[in-house]
Order: sequence, then structure tokens, then C-alpha cells
Amino acid sequence: MKLIKAFQILTLVPICLVGAFSLALAQTESPPDFRSLGFLTLKGEQEGEYDRADYIVTEDVVIKAGDTMSLMAGTKIYFYEGAVFSVHGTLLCKGSSSAPVSFLRFPFESKIRSAESSRSYHGLVASGSGCISLFHTVVADSELYIVSNRDNAKILLDNVVFHSSVNSSINIGGKTVRFPEQVPVFYPDTTRNTAVEQKVELGLPEERRKQRWKIPVRITSGAMLFAGAATWWYYNKEAEKYYQEYHRSKDPRDVTSHYEKNHTSITYRDISACVAAFGGLAFTVTFFFGGSGK
Repeated sequence: MKLIKAFQILTLVPICLVGAFSLALAQTESPPDFRSLGFLTLKGEQEGEYDRADYIVTEDVVIKAGDTMSLMAGTKIYFYEGAVFSVHGTLLCKGSSSAPVSFLRFPFESKIRSAESSRSYHGLVASGSGCISLFHTVVADSELYIVSNRDNAKILLDNVVFHSSVNSSINIGGKTVRFPEQVPVFYPDTTRNTAVEQKVELGLPEERRKQRWKIPVRITSGAMLFAGAATWWYYNKEAEKYYQEYHRSKDPRDVTSHYEKNHTSITYRDISACVAAFGGLAFTVTFFFGGSGK
């Protein structure tokens, strides 16, 4: 009897553990009460103007052809479980320099993401005649992608800042257009992006700009030093060889030939020594001017 009871207990323990684990998993996978967390939910078909607030996209949002969904300045959009904006009409983000529209990572998603979620990314996807226009918008969610399923995409970026190099791009008909991160970017007016990139370049610290000449100077002067030294060694050997042959020769024609070759080798040897000396001096100078040279 004791063995039977022990067997029953051992059988019940795994069953209880499995039941507890299943209950905990079910509670974990159930969507949280977003409203209690301060979010307004977005899902399904949407259109019209949306005032400044914090929104959570719980399921795919669909903007039908002919409809416009406008997000006002200061609006914050969070995505839950890989939901996307499927844009067949127009998505318009009307941010401002002081209050941009922001696409952000949902702060609690890692704790409550469903294991059955079919996507590991979020996206703004333009399909058909869909148009995505983003003005003064911040993309801080590194899993958010902006995609157009056709080549003649209607995607407009005006003062859009991508916070991560992982997704600082848009995909148009399978082709990727990349932008710098952490600075305002524009599309399709990419000429303004050139100005932005130049501004970033000019924004380098003064010390860094002063030191940028050192790398090419060191490479060039190092090459001169090495080439000059190698050439000097070669022509010094040649000069010694013809000097000895000059003194050993008995034929006047050979004497004259060795004499001329000896002097020619000496001339090239001296030139090589000057090149090596100049290269060594230039290489040394880079360590004494313009800062540390890092």
C-alpha cells in the first residue's frame, strides 16, 4: 500500500507542475490592460485625425484606399507583437520640431510578448496606391521598418530621425535606400541629405580635423623612407662593385666603363639617401605637430 501511495504521489507531482506552468504561461500570454498603463489601443481599419496621445498598436492597422490617418504633433506610437500599419490610403505624421511624432518600442513587450507571434518586426507598409508621409518624425524602435511593395512608392520623409543604424532605411520594391542615423533625413529630396551629412562632417571636433592630415602624410613619408633606404642599399652595392672592378681592370675600355658606372651608382645612391632622409623627417614631424595624432 505504501508503494502504491508513493507511486500516486510521484505521478501527481509532474501533473501539478505542468498545470501550474500552463496557467502561468496563459497568464503571461494574455494581453495586458493597456488602458491602465496609459495607452489608447489601435487596431483594424483606421482613418481621421488622432490627437496627441500614447497609442499601442495591438493588431494590424489598415488604412483603406481613399482614407487618411493623420497623427498630430507629439503623438507616440508603440507596437505590440509585430503589428504593422498596412497603408492603402494615406498615413500622415504631422509632427513639429518641438513635438515630433514618435514610433517607439513598447517598454513592457519583452515581458509579455507572445511566443506564438508570427513577426519579430513592426512596419509601415505601403501597398497599392498607399502613401506614407512623415514630417518631423522620430523612429526610435529598432524593429520598425518602412516598406513599399512597389517601385513607384509614394514615401515622403521630411525631418525624419532614425535612432538606430539597424533600420535607418526604407525599402522600395525590394531595393533599400539607407540614411545616416541620429540626424534629420529627407526623401525623395535627397539633396538636403547631402547638406546634412556635410554638416555632420564639419561638426567634428577641431582637434580631430587638425589631425586628419597625419595619416596620408605618414603613409607617404613611410613609403619614401623605405623606398629610399632600399634604393640606397642597392646602389651602394653597385658603386662598391664597379669601384673594385675599375681597379682590377686592365683594358682601358673596361676601366672607362666601370668608372662611369661607379659614378652613376654614387649619384643614384646620394639621391636615394636624400629621399630616405626627407621621408624620415616628414614621418617624424607628424608626431610633434597637430596634437597626439590619434
